[in-house]
Amino acid sequence: MDPVQRILNILKYENRIKLQNILMKVPDREIAVAIMAMNEMEKELIFSLLGQAKVQRIKEELTYQKKLDIRKDRHLKIINKFLSYFEDGNRQFKNRSYIRPKKPGRDDSKFTGL
Repeated sequence: MDPVQRILNILKYENRIKLQNILMKVPDREIAVAIMAMNEMEKELIFSLLGQAKVQRIKEELTYQKKLDIRKDRHLKIINKFLSYFEDGNRQFKNRSYIRPKKPGRDDSKFTGL
């Protein structure tokens, strides 16, 4: 199943308060990378669960992340980490993500959307 669809399924079936509690703890950068391939309506589903300050930070991070050249494998790794926050017993919020841009001159692995 496509990662965006997996995220949307979680939003559809999980308790809204539980989702909000988890999302408020997830780093802004990880949320931004996880929702990059979503359309505006899908992003609004996530934004509706968050406070305005966090939404603003995520939107700023989205703008920044779109300018980076993120390798597709790294992007999928971040999405999988994002999804892991919703799995019982695997909520580790200590590790922060570092997104390393790809090396110049390598267009074959650029993330172009899912």
